[in-house]
Amino acid sequence: MAEREVDVCIIGCGAAGAVLAKECAEGGLSVIAFDEGPRYDPFRDFRNDELYAMKIFDRARIVLDGDDPIKIFMVKAVGGGTVHYSAISLRFHESDFRVRSLDGVAEDWPITYKDLEPYYDRVERTLGVAGSNINPFDVPRGPYPLPPHELNTNSQVIARGARKLGLHPVPAPLAILSRPYDGRFPCNQCGFCFEGCQMTAKSSTDLVYVPKAEAHGAVIRPRCKGLRLEVNKRGLVEAFIYIDERGREQRQKAKLFIVACNAVNTPRLLLNSTSNLFPQGLANSSGLVGKYFMHNTVAAVFGRFEHKINSYKGLPQGLIIQDFYETDPRRGFVRGYTMETFYAGPITLANGFMGHVWGDELMDFMRGYAYYAALFLSGEDLPNEKNTVTLDPDLKDEHGMPLPRVTYSYGENEIKLRAHSIQMAEAIMRAAGAVKTIGSPARGTAHLMGTCRMGTDPSRSVVNPFCQSHDVKNLFICDGSVFVTSTGGNPTLTIQALATRTADYIVHEKANLLT
Repeated sequence: MAEREVDVCIIGCGAAGAVLAKECAEGGLSVIAFDEGPRYDPFRDFRNDELYAMKIFDRARIVLDGDDPIKIFMVKAVGGGTVHYSAISLRFHESDFRVRSLDGVAEDWPITYKDLEPYYDRVERTLGVAGSNINPFDVPRGPYPLPPHELNTNSQVIARGARKLGLHPVPAPLAILSRPYDGRFPCNQCGFCFEGCQMTAKSSTDLVYVPKAEAHGAVIRPRCKGLRLEVNKRGLVEAFIYIDERGREQRQKAKLFIVACNAVNTPRLLLNSTSNLFPQGLANSSGLVGKYFMHNTVAAVFGRFEHKINSYKGLPQGLIIQDFYETDPRRGFVRGYTMETFYAGPITLANGFMGHVWGDELMDFMRGYAYYAALFLSGEDLPNEKNTVTLDPDLKDEHGMPLPRVTYSYGENEIKLRAHSIQMAEAIMRAAGAVKTIGSPARGTAHLMGTCRMGTDPSRSVVNPFCQSHDVKNLFICDGSVFVTSTGGNPTLTIQALATRTADYIVHEKANLLT
C-alpha cells in the first residue's frame, strides 16, 4: 500500500525532525513526519512518578561492545529525547568549530559559529529559553527570551563552593518557561523534568514544534517503524518503507527525504538500505556511515553535607560552570568540559549513577539522599574511527531488521579529562562544606553524536554543510549524527539550530531540490 506522494518525508520526529517539519511546512512544502514511538499527552500520560516514567519511556534494543561499552538512553516518542531531557540549552563556543586548527586534534567543522548564530537566536525564541547572558566564557550575545529560574538549594551550595575557588557559576540556559510564554504554563518547580513535564513548561519539541508544523499542514505519524529507504535507477531515494501502527508494511513516496533518527538509528537505517547502487549502505560511498560515534565524556560527583540539602526540591538543573571548557596545556589534555548542577530521583541515582557500588556503601548513600549536593560533568569526546555504530550480524528485531551494535572505547584524552573534572568537582564540594565526596563514572549517555559527519570532501564526510548527502541529491541527514566533534556541553540546541538552517536551505532551494 502506498501513501500519497509529498514534498518532504521526515524519518524521526525528535529534537531535529520536529523542527524540520515545522520549518518546512511553514515554508510551503507538504510534509509527513514519522516516528517509531507514541505521541504522549502530557496531561494524560505523565506522572510525577520516577518508576512509572521508566516504564513508559521505551528503551531501545542496542548491542553494546568495545573496551568501555556505554549504556545508551533513548526515548522512542514524538519529541524524542526532548521529552525526557534536562532542557539545558547551551550554544557551542566559537572554538568548537575549529578544534583541528586550534588544538591539532579531530577535524574542523565546515561551518562556523557565525553560520549558526542567527539560528540559535531563532530556536531560543521559539522554545522560550530562560537564562542570563552573564557567562564570561560564552560568545557575547543579546538577552534570552525569558529570565533565569530561581536556584534551588543544590545550586546555591555549589555556587558558594565554586566562587570560593574563583570560578564563575552562572544560571544554565534552560528550555523551561520561567514565565507564561506562547500559550504555555510556566514551571512550577516540581522537580520531575526527567519524567516528562505535566505542566507543558518544558519546551520539548512535541509541545512546541509539532503543533506549529500541524497548523501549517504537516502530518505526524507516530508508531511507525522504519525499515529502509529505496532508490530508483537514477540513484535518488524513491520511497520510505516502514511498518505502520497496525503492523502492516507501507511505502511512502516523496520528492525529498530527511533522516533524523539520532546518531544510532540514522546509520542503522542507512546501512540497512542496501541496493545495487549502494551495496555498502545508502549515502556510504565514503565508508563513514556509522564511524566516529561520539557522546559526551560524563561523570558525576556527590558531596555529602551535615545538614539537609534537599536537592530534589525545585528544578533538578540550575547552574553551569565553564571555566574548564577551553584547552589549557597545563592540564595534560585538550579541550574541556561543562559542570552542571543536577539531581534525580532515588531510583535513577541508585541505578544510573551509583551502579558501581554495592552493599553497605550503596545503602549509606541512599539513606543520605537528602544530604547530598551533586554536579554532572559533560566533557569533550574526541572522534575516533574505531568507535562505531554497525549492524549486528546475528541479532534482529521483531521485523527482521538487524539491531544496532555500538562499539565504544575511551581514549587517553577522555580518561584524563574525566579525572580532572571529577577532581575539580570534588574541590568545589569541599569548598562548599561537604564532609564526604563520591565520584561516579556515570557510564551512560543520551548525547548521541557522530556517525554521519559533515564536511566538504565527499571522501571524508557523509553530508555537506547543509546536511545534504554527498551521494544522493534528494537525501538529507540532519540530527546529532552529522556532528564533527562532540564539544564540552549538551548538544540539543545545536541539533535544533542545524535543523533550522537545513530547513531554510531546503525551502530556499526547493525549486532545484524538488525536481
